[in-house]
Amino acid sequence: VRIDVDHEPSSAARAQELLDAGHGPLTLGRWLEDRGWSGRLPRRRSDTQQKGSALWEMRHTLRAAELSVAPRVHKLWHARHASGEWPSGLYVISDKYPHDLETALCEDAAMQERVRAARPAIEAAIVECIRRLADDLLFVYDLKPSNMVLRFDDAGDGAEVRILSLIHI
Repeated sequence: VRIDVDHEPSSAARAQELLDAGHGPLTLGRWLEDRGWSGRLPRRRSDTQQKGSALWEMRHTLRAAELSVAPRVHKLWHARHASGEWPSGLYVISDKYPHDLETALCEDAAMQERVRAARPAIEAAIVECIRRLADDLLFVYDLKPSNMVLRFDDAGDGAEVRILSLIHI
């Protein structure tokens, strides 16, 4: 099963070619990083190894991205057969948000100042994400700072926040 929502079709297709050619996760990770994208690979023994669960998560991930709650998705697909370093399950290529809120608040002293400066914008963005989900009757079962990603604007006093997690109806 493959769902293509390519905003840059040739680039997303190239990511698939890298996987099909047997390149490892590090090669793909560097290639995605160069484009400002992020890749989520399935964890071993994840729920998305089952096709039904992967389809369910695909739909909800796409819907959350449409609502601007999750990062914009470039490509998603379910790989049924694991090979080498690649497990079976759901693969997602999306926009990269370089910071998660937990690390920014608790572990990275340099980021703490930026978070303080952008606090009103971050708080408003989190509330808006939750409101959009609620209005669409979606629920995030694992809402916590490490599942919230952000990137700062150039001025440093604003931030975009997105939520990463399984989203349930």
